[in-house]
Amino acid sequence: MRHGIAVAVGSFGILGLLWVGCGSGDGGTNDHDAGFIDAAPHPTCGNGVTEYGEACDGADLSGHTCDTLAAQLTSGTLACQPDCSGYDVSGCVAEGQTFDALSCEQGDVQAAVDAAGDGDTVVVPAGQCTWTTPAACDGRVDCAGVHLPGTSITLQGAGVGSTIIHSDIPEGWAHATVFADTQEGKPVRVTGFTFTGIIAPAVSIAGPDRSFRVDHCDITPLADNWVVAISVVSRAHGVVDHCTLADSEVIILPDEDDAWSRPLTLGTAHAVYIEDCTFTNSGAIDDVVDGRSGARFVYRYNTLTNMELHLHGIEGGGSRGTHSYEFYENTGICDGSVNCYRMAYLRGGTGVLFNNTWTGDWSSGGLMVVHQCVYTDSCTGFKACNRYPCHDQIGRTTDHDGDTVQDLVPLLEWNNTIDGVDVDLTVQDDTHPEMAEYIQEGRDYYNDTVTYDATTGCYDTSFSADNGDVVHLRYKPYVYPHPLVQVAADLP
Repeated sequence: MRHGIAVAVGSFGILGLLWVGCGSGDGGTNDHDAGFIDAAPHPTCGNGVTEYGEACDGADLSGHTCDTLAAQLTSGTLACQPDCSGYDVSGCVAEGQTFDALSCEQGDVQAAVDAAGDGDTVVVPAGQCTWTTPAACDGRVDCAGVHLPGTSITLQGAGVGSTIIHSDIPEGWAHATVFADTQEGKPVRVTGFTFTGIIAPAVSIAGPDRSFRVDHCDITPLADNWVVAISVVSRAHGVVDHCTLADSEVIILPDEDDAWSRPLTLGTAHAVYIEDCTFTNSGAIDDVVDGRSGARFVYRYNTLTNMELHLHGIEGGGSRGTHSYEFYENTGICDGSVNCYRMAYLRGGTGVLFNNTWTGDWSSGGLMVVHQCVYTDSCTGFKACNRYPCHDQIGRTTDHDGDTVQDLVPLLEWNNTIDGVDVDLTVQDDTHPEMAEYIQEGRDYYNDTVTYDATTGCYDTSFSADNGDVVHLRYKPYVYPHPLVQVAADLP
């Protein structure tokens, strides 16, 4: 059953599940300290303070101005909607210019981008063109087919099926068909393209931009390849929406230890959102999304065929595990063309998994949680797992109280079904039975213990803390559609 969400959650303070603060930053050192509490109170629209469940409140705009909210807005007065559900951009001004690329050829597009400034739009005409790695590639931004160099800019094709870019960019660090090297307060948007033949990502977003948008793009890899279609690195936040991805995934790679030092912020804007997209897979089952390095992401209202929900833990190389995630209101399909052996494979961190529906022959019949450092010899030092709790494991989050033990906030699952039958989280301990000592239902994760309050739009539950105290949690999903999608529809 799907529940409508009437009130936006748009706080850029530390507001949401369990943890509350008073600042309007991004959970950094300038924010007030987060405090562990029994269920954050319901927000009160009209008190002039942006609380969880609100995009803004009166004059408190969560740190945004017109020009930080959307790439096309350059000045004016941003306001909050009277019900705190989103932004009113009627007082904003879009003074940017439009630069028409002479063609879809790589050099013509880069020339138009180089001529554009903050607030401008580069329009790429219809056509079919091939982009390659520039001769001066130095291993970073110069390896992109087109480089967006830190300005507030919109790169706009003529639409899916009209502006078709075939990518000959090879795989490599920071190689991408379009690479946006963002700056704080300078939003970037890429929209209206078909990308084909990709090996390196079609679009890479890097830097601190918290209002990026990649939308209405169609992405397919080189034949017989599985690739990253869109990558988001560093602390960028924003939305990927209304895209179609074949045999490819979205990957989120933020800032490692720093990401794990910031408070838990479920139900807020502090994540990469992937919504209203279609993912299809023609080969062996693979991932729709992946994260590590302290990733925070939300995957919602998508359709995925022959693919699994997925995220990495701390086991890989020098990276930290995924910090937090929210999977909800998705439709998963196994069409019988591949072996759909699992629906989800979650290796660490915490979050929520609810209101998802699966159909078809998913042979595992469950949603799997693991922590591979329980049995992997390569996990040494900080990564080693020889007593509970393991670092970055399922059900653990930021060490808010500074006692050197990551705080317990269990992974929550409810109202997920396969062919109409309830499906729950399970520990993948068939080959490694010791896993069940480290990840346990009723401690590190909970199935179907959440209740919904239709009046407030909040989900509530409770759990037992490490010291045995009963802790009450309250969670509310972020406004849907994402405010950046709404703002784009309201641009003056």
